[in-house]
Amino acid sequence: MESPQPTLPHFNPQPTPAVPSVDVEQWPWAVKIYTLDRFAVVLANDNTLSCSGKTQKRPLELLKVLIAHGGRGVGIASVIDLLWAESDGDNGEASLHTTLHRLRKLLNCKDAVLLRDGHLSLDARYVWLDIWAFERLAGRLDMALHEAHESEITHYTRQLCHLYREPFLKGLCTPWIEARRERLHSHFMRTLRITGNYRERQGQWLEAIDLYQRGMELDCTSEEICQRLMIAYRQLGCYGEALAVYRRCSTALQTTFGINPSPETEVVRMSLRMA
Repeated sequence: MESPQPTLPHFNPQPTPAVPSVDVEQWPWAVKIYTLDRFAVVLANDNTLSCSGKTQKRPLELLKVLIAHGGRGVGIASVIDLLWAESDGDNGEASLHTTLHRLRKLLNCKDAVLLRDGHLSLDARYVWLDIWAFERLAGRLDMALHEAHESEITHYTRQLCHLYREPFLKGLCTPWIEARRERLHSHFMRTLRITGNYRERQGQWLEAIDLYQRGMELDCTSEEICQRLMIAYRQLGCYGEALAVYRRCSTALQTTFGINPSPETEVVRMSLRMA
């Protein structure tokens, strides 16, 4: 059970009369949190929270821990282990409650973060979180691809690419952030490949190229994306562009991992010479 805390100042955000879809970014949320472009917290009336300063540091660390663990049902024991590993049990829990109180005050919404039965959650009635929107949109795109709904495919693809601009909390290096970053990155790259393959089957090579180029911008060591982009250029007779993609991927693999392109990538490169 949550420990009693000092009474918070009166906050104004109202619960939504009917909770909108989490992917509706334009709804007047009490709190909007961005992690896939830059880390930003936007409060009501589009006021962006300052993320610098000592008073914000610990509460925002708590917020990042919650987000990196999905934002729902995060056990307080795990949070204490990550943020107050050197404290004993009672001191760690007291620190958590104090920091939670400060976070709620910082967000100007006492209901933004729930503590129930030993678990913390962001309240979806008040909080919009970009990774929640990403997961929902990716699911809708999968359904649209399965049903071959062209207009929906175009719509959800555009929304996803707009939302996923950079890796999750780019520049922050902790195991719990890196684990979430890798899952989201893999999900997005897989979605690009699947959607690109659909475009290829429809003969929509320019649309496929746009998707694969987006993948290369995010990760030019992805040989699957590299191969598909080379093939798409080859299909349109753009052999110089295809070779440039190969060289970019090859250089990135050497620089990042000290390895050469795979035999599968070399097969695609050789096919350009025979075309």
